[in-house]
Amino acid sequence: MDDDDPVGVVVSAAQSHSLDKAVQDKQAKDPLPLHYPPELRFQNAQFRLLFPNVPTGEILVLVFRAAWSSSSATEPKSPGLAGDGRIYVTPDNMYFYGQQMGLISAYRLSLDTISEVTAAPGRECDYIYLHFGQNESNGTGFTRLTIKIFLDELRVLHARLNLLVDDLQAEEPMEIEALISALIQIEKEEFERPSPGAESWEEVPGDTPIDNGTLGGRPVRERSFREATPRVLSGSRFASSKLQMPLHPVVYEPEDMKELAAERHFEISAKSCFHVLFGDKSFVFPKLYFEHRAQQIAQGPWVQIDQGRMRREFQFKVNSADMLGRSQTTEITDYQVIDLHSDHVTYVVTHTRTAWHLPYSQHFKLVTKIVITHLAKTRCKLAIYVRIDWSKSPTLSRNFVERQAMRDIRNDADELAELATDQVRKLGARTRTTRAIQVYGQVGQQTQVVVFSPAARDSSRKQATKPRTLTALVWETARSFGESAVSSLIMWSIAVLKKVFSIFTANRLILAVLGLSILTNLLITSTETAAWWRERRAAGFMRHLGVGPNILMSKAIYMADLAEATGANGNEELFPHNSTCFSGFQDVLSATDMDSPWEDAGVSFTAPTTRSTALRLRRTRQRLGSYRHDLIVAMRVVNSIEREILQSEWENWLMNESAQCDDLGAILDGDDENTKKKDSGRKAKSSQKVVESMSPEKKEVLREWKDKYCGSCQRDLQTVVAKRRGSDLYNGGYESK
Repeated sequence: MDDDDPVGVVVSAAQSHSLDKAVQDKQAKDPLPLHYPPELRFQNAQFRLLFPNVPTGEILVLVFRAAWSSSSATEPKSPGLAGDGRIYVTPDNMYFYGQQMGLISAYRLSLDTISEVTAAPGRECDYIYLHFGQNESNGTGFTRLTIKIFLDELRVLHARLNLLVDDLQAEEPMEIEALISALIQIEKEEFERPSPGAESWEEVPGDTPIDNGTLGGRPVRERSFREATPRVLSGSRFASSKLQMPLHPVVYEPEDMKELAAERHFEISAKSCFHVLFGDKSFVFPKLYFEHRAQQIAQGPWVQIDQGRMRREFQFKVNSADMLGRSQTTEITDYQVIDLHSDHVTYVVTHTRTAWHLPYSQHFKLVTKIVITHLAKTRCKLAIYVRIDWSKSPTLSRNFVERQAMRDIRNDADELAELATDQVRKLGARTRTTRAIQVYGQVGQQTQVVVFSPAARDSSRKQATKPRTLTALVWETARSFGESAVSSLIMWSIAVLKKVFSIFTANRLILAVLGLSILTNLLITSTETAAWWRERRAAGFMRHLGVGPNILMSKAIYMADLAEATGANGNEELFPHNSTCFSGFQDVLSATDMDSPWEDAGVSFTAPTTRSTALRLRRTRQRLGSYRHDLIVAMRVVNSIEREILQSEWENWLMNESAQCDDLGAILDGDDENTKKKDSGRKAKSSQKVVESMSPEKKEVLREWKDKYCGSCQRDLQTVVAKRRGSDLYNGGYESK
């Protein structure tokens, strides 16, 4: 019953005006629905005091006293819900209020997170188990909540909770008045049930959860209390047929598809997702066509075909180019077929499209299979599979065309998944199926073709699909292959570097450097050792030949090189000759008296710069002259020592040469007696034998050389002796004085 439907009440004419006014005033002041039970009115007032933040539109429908405790499979030791008190139930939530040890505990639990409600009787109390789904919608972290009831009837309470949970996920949830009437009707049917016989109590299990000492108890036996839930509530037109949903996620994979291109999980039911994508008022697929510059998109109605399947077509126009490059408008027809329609569980739709922008588009189709499966309450999975169907395969160019077609169809699948995600987000998470049907329409009720027009802000969002030639596909394939090769090389290089860094730790790196250093030292040492041995052998060979280096290495300056070494004549090259400017500078040098104090230098000049120059030259030359004096004194001492050494060695050498000349003259003259006195007999005999063996011509030449050489030595010796005697006489006379 919708809000816009009229409600008729049969009254008398006299009371019609006053009754209408009273009803309107009461509805304006009281947010509770009509025929709200008086017992719930008192409980609702207390409920509003205990939970003041609950919206006024959330009406209380059930209240009972119980004790509760939660259990978690992931964290069994973590603290959970535990307490005893009152449980307030609304069409959407359960509110727990209790007191323990002077502390107040209050919780809220969404009925949408409950996957199943089971019950079990016991000796001291009865048990109701609230099972939670193991999915993302379960934000509590619990797997089960155990509720112990003491005063309420187990069958009635179990049936009422089942009714509330099932109504929340129903395709068309009941209104609040109908829901309250259904809850009351459950209690009436329970009272009308005949009382159980004595034999029926034998079916009650002997060991309840409280008896066996476990927190949750043993599993419930085959005798379940779900039959207490009325499948059709007799006596009320608000009949609620219970929908049996799968307890586990549904897995469906088409066998004829090549690959999975996209996958999304949504927080809505599978049927809601199906209507979002394929409802008569859905604009998901026309929007995809518009984003690729399709024009005049006509979406046909769903038409029944064989074996209960349905089909609809999409007709649109695109701008393309022929073989000569001329622009033309082509009309394309795509179609969708509902292959599998298992309500609330599995939906499979095949979308067959024409790749009008690729070569050989008349020989193949782009097939997209959209699979929507149930995961849990208010949760489903959208999977998009793709493949290429060839009716006539080209010989050489099939791989190029198919590669590009698969790339395009994967991109289209991603766009479809993103667009579906955007629509689900706008619809809202955990939206009821009726809301999705209201927004996106039913499937198959539309009988007319709908023509869509693009929105102004969506007309230029996506890049237009451009026709591709076979040459362009070959070029793109070659470029893609090159990019892949470069990327592979880079990735391999990075992988090698990672492997190297993973192998060479700090210790290994230090050991590797140490080993490399040892190897380098060995190589260098062996090379140097071999070179040293070669040089040593070469030096030994040269020594045997009589060639060797001078072992005395020193710096020495001889007297012949003294002028060049001191640089006494070096100033002549620094100054120009016949220069007027240099003559002025020379006047400054000449005006400086070297004997006067250096402070008086330049006093005759009037110019300050000239006076400072003269003063600076005088001071510098005076200091350098002092250094030169010390050096010259030392040098003269060294020179005198060297002269005395040379003189002494010269005199010794002259005396030795004179003695040898006398011996040679004695041999030549045959003076044996003098020879015996000068040298030993053996040496004289050997020299005499050598001279006697010579020819007269050689003796004559030897005698001439002896007269020339020995005469010079005799004269030099006499000169030295005369100088020595004169020096001794001078020194003796000086000493006598």
